[in-house]
Amino acid sequence: MRFKDMVFDGVMADLERLPITSKSIDVVMSQATINLLPDKCSALAEIARIAKSGAKVAISDAFKTTRTGEQGSWEQCIGGAVTVAEFSALCMNAGLIIAQQVNLTQQVKTLVSAKKWDWPEFIQHNMDYRGFLLIKS
Repeated sequence: MRFKDMVFDGVMADLERLPITSKSIDVVMSQATINLLPDKCSALAEIARIAKSGAKVAISDAFKTTRTGEQGSWEQCIGGAVTVAEFSALCMNAGLIIAQQVNLTQQVKTLVSAKKWDWPEFIQHNMDYRGFLLIKS
């Protein structure tokens, strides 16, 4: 892929209300953000709204391994996390097709164990970390 002919713009805004024209974006990337949002459905719908048909959406985030009543702190990315199945359903409901999913859990556990990532709660709460490549339908 050649980057010299590409233009990248960053936007600082609430993910649930983006100041971007509908169907105008080719690529959306989100890293460790969706699980922090109280309204994931609105955020994914907003991503789908701004994405052109066929746009690529890359999302990586932490996920709970099971749905329980256990709540952790928002600062530790635990309290707002959903399961992979719940996230997948939210994506499909928003019109985002899962093209690929990569389980990065072991890599994150290795980084945390080696103290290269300060996130012991990830292991304590038995979290998953996944990367998703989604396509706007």
